[in-house]
Amino acid sequence: NGMNAPNAITGASPAAPWDIEQIIGTSPAVQEMYRLLARLIHNDLPVVLIGEAGTGKEIVARTLHRMGNRKSEPFVVIRMEPSSPDFIEKELSAIESGKQPAAGTLFLDEIGGMPMKAQTRLLHWLQQGSHDMRIICATRHDLMQRIKSGELLEDLYYRLNVVPIRIPPLRERREDIAPLANYFLRKACEKGLTAKIFDAETLAVMEQ
Repeated sequence: NGMNAPNAITGASPAAPWDIEQIIGTSPAVQEMYRLLARLIHNDLPVVLIGEAGTGKEIVARTLHRMGNRKSEPFVVIRMEPSSPDFIEKELSAIESGKQPAAGTLFLDEIGGMPMKAQTRLLHWLQQGSHDMRIICATRHDLMQRIKSGELLEDLYYRLNVVPIRIPPLRERREDIAPLANYFLRKACEKGLTAKIFDAETLAVMEQ
């Protein structure tokens, strides 16, 4: 059935000064991402995480928050797409008024799909500087193409895109499939599944 049944499952993630229970991988692409994250832990530079859907952009954002100077402060998430401009206005106003935390990390998910009115409001909010938050954004879109097509404000792009980090899809790092498979299987075991691991043949098929 492709599985054996020892008592425990261990992943192959390297020891690192961040949460390896979340970021799993030993491939060169992931190691490069680790190096970039390590440089960002002790500063508040804005970051844009670029990657396809399902590549783990929010996991990377949360890991950077937890390992940074603001780990004891809130991690606030605003889903920019498909939120309406009124919703985004309400969220930003809540931060300004103190109803939402005005310190910590603000994660803006999918900035490439924001309505133009919301972009204008966000740019104004950033320019005011009435907050003490690290800004981490995520997108699956080509942001430069969005600027060329008139769908993204250039000023907003340059204010947010200080440190771009590309999150590679799994097809570009097949050597990470085995650690990821074992990680998710171990999580299932923790929830009650009989302890198992994938055998080498099954993992080889996954990596094809």
